[in-house]
This record gives sequence, C-alpha cells and structure tokens, in this order.
Amino acid sequence: MRILLTGGSSFTGCWIARKLCEAGHDVVATFTRPSFEAYTEQLSAERIDFIRDHVTPLFECAFGSDQMLQYLRSYPVDL
Repeated sequence: MRILLTGGSSFTGCWIARKLCEAGHDVVATFTRPSFEAYTEQLSAERIDFIRDHVTPLFECAFGSDQMLQYLRSYPVDL
C-alpha cells in the first residue's frame, strides 16, 4: 500500500513511518522545510535521519500546498 504521511519529523510521525515501512508499505513522508539540512533542531534532524532511508521524502511540501496536490495527481496514494 502507498501511504502519504504528514508530520514525519514529529515523535509519533517518525515511529509510524518506520513501522509502516517495516510492514512492507511504501511511505511518502512530507516535510515543510526545503531539505534535510534545513532541519537544524537536533530532535527533528534525528527523527528524519531515523526514517529517511525508509521513506520517499517530499521536502518543502506543506499540507494542502500546490506541491503536495501536484504530487498526488502524478503519484496517487492509497491512504
């Protein structure tokens, strides 16, 4: 199943993403900042690092933004 997850840099989001990937799902995680390096807070950076090899990251992609809507039109998700 292809799942779009917002809030991947949050405490619960990073664990949900990781567990979904471990269960065999294809997870697309959105992040509001333009790149991994833009997350300068240690906890957020650690959480993204925890999942970035497991998810497809979409940086600079706020919920409901044009970028998110364009992605969803091009690559539909199941959930």
